[in-house]
Amino acid sequence: MRTKLLKAQILNIETTQDKKIKIITNIYDLEHDWRFIETEDHISVHQSFNWCRAWCNNHKVKPIFVTVSINSRIEFILPLEVQSQFGIKRARLIGSDHSNVNFLLASKAFLYQMKPDFIEELKIELRKLSLPFDAIHLEKMRLSFVGVPNPFGSVTKVLNQNASFQLPLQSTVEKTFAQINAKRKRKMVRSTAKKLGAIGEQSYIISNSIAENEKIISAFFLQKAKRFESKGLPDAFGTKDIQDFFADLCALDQGDIGKLELHAITLRQKDQASEVVAIAAVTVKNGHAICQFSSFNEDIAAQTQTSPGEFLFYHVIENMVQRGMRLFDFGIGDQPYKHSWCTIRTEHYDGFIALNTSGYIAAWLETLKIAIKRKIKSSPQFLKLVNRFRR
Repeated sequence: MRTKLLKAQILNIETTQDKKIKIITNIYDLEHDWRFIETEDHISVHQSFNWCRAWCNNHKVKPIFVTVSINSRIEFILPLEVQSQFGIKRARLIGSDHSNVNFLLASKAFLYQMKPDFIEELKIELRKLSLPFDAIHLEKMRLSFVGVPNPFGSVTKVLNQNASFQLPLQSTVEKTFAQINAKRKRKMVRSTAKKLGAIGEQSYIISNSIAENEKIISAFFLQKAKRFESKGLPDAFGTKDIQDFFADLCALDQGDIGKLELHAITLRQKDQASEVVAIAAVTVKNGHAICQFSSFNEDIAAQTQTSPGEFLFYHVIENMVQRGMRLFDFGIGDQPYKHSWCTIRTEHYDGFIALNTSGYIAAWLETLKIAIKRKIKSSPQFLKLVNRFRR
């Protein structure tokens, strides 16, 4: 029965005369309505059509899209991929491994019409189907985004082990950096520029060509691989599917939602080609800039006794202020350097919607795993022991 349902293009459940809940398995059937919805301020880049399409195209996933239509127009989409572990199948938000802001993909018109019991109604309708998953796992979910509350905040949830960090961008560069010890930051910039300049010509660039994209992102993968190897950790960017996914996002047209802007510091030493010293990939949407990933050349950093990554972030934030952005988001993950740049800490949650007994077991196991991770991260002794074991 499940196989037949997966092969079906659309399964339709009519709940009222003008509202329909559907399960769709082809992302391109949703493109028109999806691109219309995602232009609204509260839709995260990580739930954009381009982001989810690139992920599906470069991974062997079984996508499932739960949709709600009002008067024949799609107003709500829940983009999921199905994974199996220990015989239990869960549906998680597409691309969650590399997402920084997971939120609701629904129009404000739908939110205004949505009844308080919508989540319960959705559960009831989904349970009527022989779906290829036992539970829905909403990872790294924000309870609100740009002032819009997340209706999925009412589901069973647990605090994620990681928070994200942000810096509000003011009307001027001076006002922005005044929030985070401007004197120290300017001193760092002058010192780094002088030390890098002593061995070559340094430049801050934003990639605007295919050739530059390829050069910068290739340098990123190499720098990141070296960093993970030095720490004895698995390379989160080391597989071809992940690398092709990010390469696809870099190749989008300027202004496309989900496009990765590649910012970099380059260094040209005498009689040598320019070398990429530091990298930051940034997405920009409606005044919200998010650093999706970053890296730096550890050999150059050691040689010059500088922090090329910090040097690059100063230039990136300066650029975002000049472009009128309102917030710079360093993304999820509690790295020490973020504390020196950010004035806001945002908690994330993992939500669970169990559809059967196996789903309740899956939700309990995930909750336990997240609680253990949170305990480890909150204890330097535990964290040191775990990292030693992983090495």
